[in-house]
Amino acid sequence: MVDPLLMAELVLALLIVATLDRPRRPVETPKNTTPAPDQADPGWSAETDLHAQRILRLERRAGQ
Repeated sequence: MVDPLLMAELVLALLIVATLDRPRRPVETPKNTTPAPDQADPGWSAETDLHAQRILRLERRAGQ
């Protein structure tokens, strides 16, 4: 048979342990991900632009 007092103690201990805060990691400051204005991405390269133009031409031909 289960002792009611022991069961109450176990439930209380479980509730206390469940609400304990675990150690938290120190909050890391986010690194600056925005590039400086002089290092900003210039946009598409000439190769990328040519490739995009080719794809657009192919899509136009496929649609005709």
